[in-house]
Amino acid sequence: MPLASFAGHKNWAELNYLSNITPQKSALNQGSWVALEVAVRKAVSFRNSLYVITGTLYLEPEKPLPGADETHTIPSAYFKVVYDLNGNAASFFFDQDLPRKANYCEQQTSNKNINNKTSYTMPSFADSREILKRLGC
Repeated sequence: MPLASFAGHKNWAELNYLSNITPQKSALNQGSWVALEVAVRKAVSFRNSLYVITGTLYLEPEKPLPGADETHTIPSAYFKVVYDLNGNAASFFFDQDLPRKANYCEQQTSNKNINNKTSYTMPSFADSREILKRLGC
């Protein structure tokens, strides 16, 4: 989630570490990625929380950052799983080359698909039309 989502929270500074930053192409970052972040912020209220798991995927090689002076790997894709404490979720897959005008709702995928793409163990959630509806999809 963007730092703006935690404005005024006592732990906001914990999000502002380089370990919480990955290179993302501007079309993705300023397009459907940020649109989903805004949708999540709009979908929550004091007693109607949602939680988010965000991660990187390294499915295909990407060009390194120009001028970088150390070895690094750029993610080829990202995911977000938006869930509630009842185990219901909406999962999204974002290719690094996604056009700026792409609709975040069209990036929705099954939680099983996200779990199959990660090389680590993720929680399994039930795919939920209700969560999608709350997010404006």
